[in-house]
Amino acid sequence: MRGWSVHFTVYEPQFNPGDEYCVDVPKAGPVIVVFDLVDQELRKTAFELEIVSTTGGAQETVHHVAPKVYSTGVINAEATIASPGRYAVILTPQGQPPVVFPLRVEMATPLWVWLVPLVLAAPLLYYWSQRRTPPPTAATDARRNLALVK
Repeated sequence: MRGWSVHFTVYEPQFNPGDEYCVDVPKAGPVIVVFDLVDQELRKTAFELEIVSTTGGAQETVHHVAPKVYSTGVINAEATIASPGRYAVILTPQGQPPVVFPLRVEMATPLWVWLVPLVLAAPLLYYWSQRRTPPPTAATDARRNLALVK
């Protein structure tokens, strides 16, 4: 699909109806895969759609849509992704090589994984920064008092 424009989105209407995903899908279950064929030329081409599981090395087909022309410019497929793991959405335009869109289902790193170490490290960093500041000496106090007198 060299030089053509396609927009790819995954929806999970049962979990987060208004949210859109591209690579990281938060939950396994029913999904709607949507391709918007932006270029008018694409609306005259037949497309085949396949969703495969790539977890474990072997490809297993999860959902398949036979080649078809989408004159409205929207390829819409409802599928069920039963378990967490790595998947690929393969869009094959007729007479062209396939285009692969990777999906990771329930594999995103949660925010707390990054926040907990940061919260635990903050007091240590503060303590370390305070220890590196040299304590005031008599000469430093004398200079400060002299500056106040002037």
